[in-house]
Amino acid sequence: MAVAEAGELVFRRPDGGVLERCPAPGRSRPGALGARRKRRLGAAIGPDTSATRFPGERLDYDIAVEGLVARAGPQGPRAP
Repeated sequence: MAVAEAGELVFRRPDGGVLERCPAPGRSRPGALGARRKRRLGAAIGPDTSATRFPGERLDYDIAVEGLVARAGPQGPRAP
């Protein structure tokens, strides 16, 4: 990343090429995509749908890594 003369940020790929600016996002209606499909599948979408049960405590990395290792099994991680 570098700052151009005009003050804009310039981002570069690992090979040094400049990453072009993203086009502005198009207009959309939030939630419109897939709404009929969600209703057809019986998904109960309401005001609390995206509410988290995470109370904000620090992540216990020991437990997280232990869970990932257990999930990988004795042969190691699975290929994507």
